[in-house]
Amino acid sequence: MADRFFDERKGILFTKSVGEVSYDEMFSKMKNIVQLSEFTKDLKILEDARGATALFNVSELHNLLENLEDILEAFTSVRHAVLHSDPKATAYALMVKQFDHLRKYKIMVFSTEAAALRWLNES
Repeated sequence: MADRFFDERKGILFTKSVGEVSYDEMFSKMKNIVQLSEFTKDLKILEDARGATALFNVSELHNLLENLEDILEAFTSVRHAVLHSDPKATAYALMVKQFDHLRKYKIMVFSTEAAALRWLNES
């Protein structure tokens, strides 16, 4: 399950994921961010996934990344700060960070919301 709120003033999408997150749920979340391109071309995402467990595998992660390339066409840049407590999800985020094709997309893993917000708001 995921909750979302887009703060237009700050240009930040706040999202919280809890429980088991399937490939289909993650893919749906990704597709839905395109709607935000009408509000900002430089999207910032603060995702609190400390209560979530990824159910998808590495192969499915690669499929998500390929689809993310198409989604990113709607934006100039996307900065994604994610809070994780699950080691598997942290490893996946670090794998995403190494994916060369996502030049417009930057992801960082944090343990606190304050640190994540500082990074999101850097120039």
